[in-house]
Amino acid sequence: MIENEPIPDAALVFRRVHPDCWTKEGRPQSSVMADVEMSVDWEKYSTIEEAARRGSAAHGAVALSVALMRSAEFNQQVNHDPLDDNPAHSLVLGQKPPSLARKIAKHAAALKLYRPA
Repeated sequence: MIENEPIPDAALVFRRVHPDCWTKEGRPQSSVMADVEMSVDWEKYSTIEEAARRGSAAHGAVALSVALMRSAEFNQQVNHDPLDDNPAHSLVLGQKPPSLARKIAKHAAALKLYRPA
């Protein structure tokens, strides 16, 4: 098993998105970003495509900037939390009221997203 490591601010983490959870504009629905303990994969141990496939072949994924998640505006903790079957597993921890969940979803869509064909 991989030990917990500090995730640098310059890193990205990837959030899996169910195929039914995309808006008409092509961004993830804000509800996908609302979990207090939001599960993500760290780019050091995963790619955006691998993160998506952890759900099913139809899932997509989006990238989140660790620095932005930790910024005063977003006020989230980002911690590596490796699992036996997923060394990339990490958590974005913090309250995410609807207004913040919308900001996170917009940020994710503007940064990088993956949707299978």
